[in-house]
Amino acid sequence: MGRKIKPIYRIGALLVVLVVCLLVSLPAYSGETSTSDAYDYPIKSGTDEWKAFTTHEEMLRACQIPEELLHRMSTTALVETVLNYPLSADWWSYDSFEIGIKRVADQFNGLSELLSRKDAGVSLIALYQTIDPGDLDINSPIAEQTKCLFRFLNTELLLSQDSLISNLSITDLQNLISRARIIYESKVLRSDIFGGVFLQFTSTIIEKASERQYSARWYYSYVYTPKGTAVEVQKDRTEFSPSQIQEINAYYQGQYPYAIPCCVKSKCYRSPPCCVIIPVTELILSITFQPGCRGGPLIALSLLGESPG
Repeated sequence: MGRKIKPIYRIGALLVVLVVCLLVSLPAYSGETSTSDAYDYPIKSGTDEWKAFTTHEEMLRACQIPEELLHRMSTTALVETVLNYPLSADWWSYDSFEIGIKRVADQFNGLSELLSRKDAGVSLIALYQTIDPGDLDINSPIAEQTKCLFRFLNTELLLSQDSLISNLSITDLQNLISRARIIYESKVLRSDIFGGVFLQFTSTIIEKASERQYSARWYYSYVYTPKGTAVEVQKDRTEFSPSQIQEINAYYQGQYPYAIPCCVKSKCYRSPPCCVIIPVTELILSITFQPGCRGGPLIALSLLGESPG
C-alpha cells in the first residue's frame, strides 16, 4: 500500500507552485536590469519601409510599443528602447528641449512610460556611468559617429528632466553630479565635437541635480563668457528679508546722504541692478549694485560727466 501524503505537505507543495508562478508573472522592471527585453522596432529609420511613409502620423503609429509589452518591460530596457526611438530627432525640433520632450511624450508611449517610472533616473545614471565622450572614434564612419554622439546627448537630455531628478535620493544626486563633472572635463578635451551647446547639456545636469540636493540655500551652476567658456559658480537662492532691505537702504543712505536710489535692493538673479546717482564736487558718479552670488552686491562705479556746479 502506498504511503498517503499528509494534507500539510499538499498545502506546502501548492504554496511553492504559487510562489514560482507569482515570480514568473511579476513585471520585469521590479528587479530586472537587463536590456534583453528592449523593444525591437519592426520598422527602423533609414529602411525602405520607413522611406515609404508619407506622413509623420504614419511614422508615429509604427513606433508605438504594444501596451502589453510596455508595462512589463524593465526600466533599463525601456531606457534603451527610448534611446533607440526612430523619431528621437523630434525632441530636438522645438523651440526648447523642454517643450520637445513634453511634446514627444504626448505622442510616444515609450517616453511617457519612462518619465512615469520612479526608477528611471537611477537606470539612466547607471547608463551614464558607462559612456564617455572619449569613446567617440573620429576615424569611424560618419554614421557611426553621429549615432554615438546623439546617443550620448539624448542620455543627458533625458537625465536633465525635472520629473526624473525629483525622484533621486541624495546618494543618487551625488553620484550624478560626480559623474557629470567627469563627463564635463572629458567634453572640454573634445571641445571640437562636444563644445558649445553640447557642453551645456552636462552643465544643466550639474545645475539641476545640485539645486535639488542643496535646495535649502545654494547650488552649483555655470555661467558662460562671450567666447563660450564655462565658469562654475554657486547660485544663492535666498533673498533679503524686508527688514534687511530696510537696513541696507539705511546703510547706503548714511554712506551717501545725497544719493538718489533707483530701485529696491535685491539678490534675485533676474532683478534689475540697483543704482544710485551721487553728486560730488567735480564729477558725477553712478554706483551700480549688481546682484552677487554669495558675498552680496557687487559695486561698479562709472563716470557720468562733470558736475554742473
